[in-house]
Formats: sequence, C-alpha cells, structure tokens
Amino acid sequence: MKRKLLIAAASLSVFSLGALAQVGHRPFGPGPAVIVGGPGFEHPHARAEIDDRLMRQDRSIDKALQEDRISAERAMNLHAQDDDIARRTRRLAEFHGGYLSPDDVRMLNHDLDEVSREIGPDIW
Repeated sequence: MKRKLLIAAASLSVFSLGALAQVGHRPFGPGPAVIVGGPGFEHPHARAEIDDRLMRQDRSIDKALQEDRISAERAMNLHAQDDDIARRTRRLAEFHGGYLSPDDVRMLNHDLDEVSREIGPDIW
C-alpha cells in the first residue's frame, strides 16, 4: 500500500512538472513586476523570497519522503499546504498591485514555518 502511494505521488509530481515545463511556467515563480504600492509595502523581492522558500520547502518534502522520514500521504498533505500558501501569496500580491504588505509577509512566513516544522529537520 505504501509503495502504491509513493508511486502515485511520484507519478503525479513528474506529470505536473512535465506539464509546467511544456508551457514554460515556474510553479512558484514571481509574477510580472508592477510598480504600484506605496508606504507600508514591502519591496517586490519579498514575494520572490516567499516563492524561493516554497521551492526549497518542496524539495525538503521530497527529500524527507525519499528518506522515509514521512509517509507518502503526509508528503501529499504537506505539498497541498504549500500549494495553498502559494495561492494565497499570488492573491495577496494581486490585491496589493504586485507587492506584499509587511503583515502579509509575516503571516506567510509564519505559515511556512509551521509546515517546515511538520517536515522535520533537513539533514544535508
């Protein structure tokens, strides 16, 4: 059963990445730069940092799964949580004209910290 879940998760990941590569889309890449915002808003790099953290966390989940530190079901759940954070990041940035407010950055980092704790320590 565990092997079937692992194969299903791996197939889904490979299929998703292949489809994204065909259209030239980064899964968590920053959107177009928009010069909007004003006092109280973070530099656009704040969004890029969140996106980079999501990509690193994605790799950590895959690594933990390969090392049998988490189950395939748990890995799928953690990927779903990361996908939710990525969606919220895009929506918040769209709402603020391409920027994230300091409160948005704080909230997103807090959510990423929670998921990171669930993955466990990354042993390089």
